[in-house]
Amino acid sequence: MRTKIGDFALNSLWNLEQQRLFTGSGAKIEITIFGEWDGDKQIEKIIIEPSQTKKTKKQYSSLSCIKIEHPSNFNEYDKIIVKAENKLRTEILKPTDPSVNLNDAEFEWIIDKTSFINLNVPDDYKVYWIGHITYQEFFETFQNYSCYFIPLPGREENQEGRLTPDFIEKLERLDRQKTKCEENGLKVVPFTFMSLIKGQKFKGGLLIAQQSLRGTTLGAASYIYPPQPGAFPESALYVLIKDLYKMEDL
Repeated sequence: MRTKIGDFALNSLWNLEQQRLFTGSGAKIEITIFGEWDGDKQIEKIIIEPSQTKKTKKQYSSLSCIKIEHPSNFNEYDKIIVKAENKLRTEILKPTDPSVNLNDAEFEWIIDKTSFINLNVPDDYKVYWIGHITYQEFFETFQNYSCYFIPLPGREENQEGRLTPDFIEKLERLDRQKTKCEENGLKVVPFTFMSLIKGQKFKGGLLIAQQSLRGTTLGAASYIYPPQPGAFPESALYVLIKDLYKMEDL
């Protein structure tokens, strides 16, 4: 049972730490807030522009998640900063650590480019859990498979993935991010991408996104949650269904 401790509104700021060409040319981002108020779902959409702060019109007693349309408008320097605004002045002590005040007026939820998983689903959908696997086993197992391009619509045969110089540079950058995260004490993926490159081939289950005729990148084929620093934000690494444990084993 959850106790309602008060209501709050949300302030969202699109913070640009580096100016870009499209800034000021009508760039907008739509944010959908998913929360709860008095036991009922509370959903609200707001639209913000660069360097603009928007306050929700509705009140919330809890916040579940947010959805952001067109996160591609973000670059690596951008941030969405979400803060709660309420009239509650009483301290709310964390049950597991009474030294922590959960009613912290200075708390900020910072969302940047690495926060997004570009997973689009229809309004009416079901999720079927077909199996599970640990991080460690996933990264060991995916090395048993081959690298392919994500198939274009209408193609029935897989094409062997080719590593371009730009893609190799991306993998090098991810390895550098991994090293930096490890130096900061973060737990990250247990391998380096560059160690899996042999000549111009990648020795692992990697699906490389192709471009459609209109220049649109096809989406990734698999997703790792929660996202890890040093891994693909949209993971294109794969294993097969046969590699998963049954859900009953959890």
